[in-house]
Amino acid sequence: MRKLRTSLLFGALFVLAACGDGEEDTRVTTITVTPSTTSIDVLGGTQQFSAEVRDQNGNAMTGETVLWSTDDENVATVDQSGRATALSEGNVNITASIGNVAGSAALIVSSAPCTEEVSLNPGEVEVLPTACDLFIPSGSSGDRYRIAILNQSQVVDENDVSDALLVVTPVGATTAPIGSAPVPAQTSNEDRSAPTELSLDAQKHLRWGRMLETRTRAAHQGLRAAEAALFKALGPEAVLTDSDPADGLQRQAVDLPERMMLRNNDGSSCDLEEPTPAFLLAQNADLAIYQDSALNQSSSTEVTPSEAQLILDYYSTFGKGVIEQYYPGVPDLDNNGKIIVYISFDDDLDDGATAAYVWGGDLFDAEDCATSNEAELTYFNSALVREVDDGFPQALETTVHEVKHISSFWQGIGRANVFSTTSPFHPSWIEEGTAEIAANVATRVSWQSIGGPAPNAKVTETDIRNSAFDGNDDIRPEAYGIVIRMSRLQAYLASQPNGLVEVPRGADDGHSVYGSGWTFFRWLGDAYGNAGTAPLADASFFVDQNDSTTVNGIAGVEQVTGRAYNELLEEFAAAVMLHETGAPEGSRAITSYDFISSVEMWCFAADNPPCDGRDDGPAGTYPWPVTTTSSGIMARPFENATFAGRIGPSGIRIHEFVSDGSGSGIQVGISAEQPSRVVVTRVN
Repeated sequence: MRKLRTSLLFGALFVLAACGDGEEDTRVTTITVTPSTTSIDVLGGTQQFSAEVRDQNGNAMTGETVLWSTDDENVATVDQSGRATALSEGNVNITASIGNVAGSAALIVSSAPCTEEVSLNPGEVEVLPTACDLFIPSGSSGDRYRIAILNQSQVVDENDVSDALLVVTPVGATTAPIGSAPVPAQTSNEDRSAPTELSLDAQKHLRWGRMLETRTRAAHQGLRAAEAALFKALGPEAVLTDSDPADGLQRQAVDLPERMMLRNNDGSSCDLEEPTPAFLLAQNADLAIYQDSALNQSSSTEVTPSEAQLILDYYSTFGKGVIEQYYPGVPDLDNNGKIIVYISFDDDLDDGATAAYVWGGDLFDAEDCATSNEAELTYFNSALVREVDDGFPQALETTVHEVKHISSFWQGIGRANVFSTTSPFHPSWIEEGTAEIAANVATRVSWQSIGGPAPNAKVTETDIRNSAFDGNDDIRPEAYGIVIRMSRLQAYLASQPNGLVEVPRGADDGHSVYGSGWTFFRWLGDAYGNAGTAPLADASFFVDQNDSTTVNGIAGVEQVTGRAYNELLEEFAAAVMLHETGAPEGSRAITSYDFISSVEMWCFAADNPPCDGRDDGPAGTYPWPVTTTSSGIMARPFENATFAGRIGPSGIRIHEFVSDGSGSGIQVGISAEQPSRVVVTRVN
């Protein structure tokens, strides 16, 4: 096998002008930032700057990318679209630069008090700084508004938790006693179908599924950090070369031997691990499933060939096509056309086991990383696979999830070459969120095969009731992935505090980046990938987002959407608040699921009727406003009230208020640590 040599992949990065042709190379000479001087008179307010780039002849240059910066981030920050956000009083220079050429503008920040009147039609949205009070007019009886406070921090740190306070004061006379505002029809318990009370086995399996996330998330985060360190130490030249790169997809498969020597690597380092025998359980044209000899010798840990065959059949029928369409494929460094599933460890599911993992070091030359198996390989928990035919089919879609990680590591190596970066891999919330997209799309395809809705259809409670159960009212394996993601969604968004990029300190049990990452990227696929227009229509969006030619992390999300991350958060909050309210939802709506009915039917949030406290969790219906009462009513009247809580990084707190038509309206004072924004919408 050949190593990947940077010198073979890239030529010189400069072009010499043709001798004697009389043409002069253009070069960046001046950058002008506009407006040249401006002010923001409210903390949290924003100002959009633009940059004009000219060459040595004074001609405007198009297509040039400038780097935006601020000389005092305590006064104002600026994102890479040129939007500055005021944080504290003072003066600051906002600069756009290309190499050694730069241009600046002066920004003055003051903190004059402000009140913004918000009078919206249903479906309209307004984004405001947290430093301004809001005035919402009473309007007509039944007018219903939702207010979201966003922590726009991108810091991946569980301790990055901020305080938020919302204070409501009625303005003008009101005759309405506390609690008498009309209840919106969408939150009436009588209007909801009877909930589905899960069987004891199903409850156990969902508990296992959520417990797996905690350990698996921690394991995967450690692996991603170790991979980044390994890549930094060894460089891309230590990675094995794909002998036939083609389009990055699997090549012709060959039969693998009954016995193979594999290193049971935990991904912690490249320290030599002696290989041990592993025995073939089953194989097809796409996967070969082996079990470590130590596990293969005990009836308590041994996986049967029939259990392994279920994974082969599921991946080849439903998973492989998703990987090939949604991601830039996987390499074939060991020249056998197959991915190896190595059942190499056994963790007790009741103890919150690790489900599975991929170690990017297996794609390095063993001469450089002694633990490498020099193969596309994923490690699996024996306990997880043994349950695949006993009502807990999570190993099926986990296989698709893990193969996506193999693709991601390979693309990360290519990304490092393209962008010359020492950190080419996605952060955990993006990596896990997009791997969950792979697993969930495979579930949608498999569910359709037994009568479920098309992959581009909006999943409703009716769909689940009609085709997700077998004759014994157990969840069918083909639909299990739908249920577990509804549970993860509830655990993420209903948690206070919550966070998108990290699980914040103090979050509820079950909150994970699997839930937050999948929810955000599911919305991106709907809103920017046009998922609802045709089956698998959003595939090209995820190919672009994961490709090596797209920068990693949040910058890559901005690259494929053409939107600044803070703007995406604001659009996401609006989509969540308007979802299934009957109000116009706009072009950035959630189209893949009716989250209200498909989450509530399981009583995941069940401290209120009609679930009668059968399960733990906060009261109320999606999107779980913090104003929800213990009886499940989301909207509070226009009355004196105070709501205080905490928000994690890129987290969201939603409040809901409904008018009875009396008085002038309500004054809403909001305070939150910066960077933060307020998103307001009318939903009735």
